[in-house]
Amino acid sequence: MRRYTLTLFICISLLTLLIPGLSAVDMPEGDNFKAIALYNEASDYAYAGDFEAALEKVNEALAIIPNFTVALITKGAVLSELGQYGEALQVLQAAQELSPEDPYMLANAASVYLFLGEYEYALAVIDKALSYAPDMVEAWITKGTAHGALGEYEEEIAASEEALRLDPDNKLAISNINYALEQIKKSSDGKDPLEASLE
Repeated sequence: MRRYTLTLFICISLLTLLIPGLSAVDMPEGDNFKAIALYNEASDYAYAGDFEAALEKVNEALAIIPNFTVALITKGAVLSELGQYGEALQVLQAAQELSPEDPYMLANAASVYLFLGEYEYALAVIDKALSYAPDMVEAWITKGTAHGALGEYEEEIAASEEALRLDPDNKLAISNINYALEQIKKSSDGKDPLEASLE
């Protein structure tokens, strides 16, 4: 069975300007900095693969600033890594209400839809993310994976090649291309996969 990789999008450094609505929140400045510090701890835990600790810290940050969009996006990705896809979608939908054009939120949501087997919807969401951030390598990989899940191997190759154009050594993009070529070869009864993809 094809293995799907969920890409975790987490920003390490955070500027107050990146938090939509933060300036409108009537909170003492110290609380904002505490929430950001907790978010950064959550990011560190997530990068280290300790998703339970990451979830705990991101929840603490969100208890201080409930409309902390980047923290909501991170929470959605962490929940996905923990296999809690339904809850991840709810959190990402809350983030989308706060920042509907955030490409990282959209890319994370698309990854969750892949895990849920909603491949066409994942494609629609990832295309929206790419409309806002056409240089997001992870989004191109997700797009390729969604095409592959739908049996659209030429499109998977094209999306993965775009990811490689942006990041020439990306192992996930290379893996997607190899998978697509293998599937094309299987369906072409032993023909050369490149020839079969041109037919």
